[in-house]
Amino acid sequence: AFVTEDEQPNPGMMGIYNDSFIEEYKEFTDRIHKFDTNIIMQIAYGGSQTNFNVGERIILGPSAVAHSIYGVTPKEATKEEIRGLIESFADASLRAKKSGFDGVQFHAAHGYIYSQFLSPHYNKRTDEYGGNIENRARIIFETLVAMREKVGRDFPVLIKINCSDFIEDGFSFEDCKYVCKK
Repeated sequence: AFVTEDEQPNPGMMGIYNDSFIEEYKEFTDRIHKFDTNIIMQIAYGGSQTNFNVGERIILGPSAVAHSIYGVTPKEATKEEIRGLIESFADASLRAKKSGFDGVQFHAAHGYIYSQFLSPHYNKRTDEYGGNIENRARIIFETLVAMREKVGRDFPVLIKINCSDFIEDGFSFEDCKYVCKK
């Protein structure tokens, strides 16, 4: 489910960007729970990995580097926009909890914006969100802290992350091990 109203990465994708979703999702999760099973909501922000409504919306990225498959060049996110993205994920995780989901998965893989922050190929920033892996991963850690502050210690918060970008000058397996251990 996408976390900001103006950033739907794919057609038909679910949203969780405001409280209006809670009641309907609660009906859905209640039906799932009747089968004695759990359900986790994956939350995402696509960034430049899209071909949906391109040119009709502002698409953020860590840097203004064209996506290697879609060709979309995002606007480099300002620090204020980064803080807004972090808050959007935190708010979405709380909405998922209020909707009856049994956990939330934070999508930081497969070319979406958070995986682009991790990748030196896409992240050319020179501030505290770019450069070495500690800085490139900063947005991940800040987002996880913000999510945990909203949902508490007992609500499962998972992260989906690549083991590598499998491209030259991309996110490496060594980078992945650092992020996962941290």
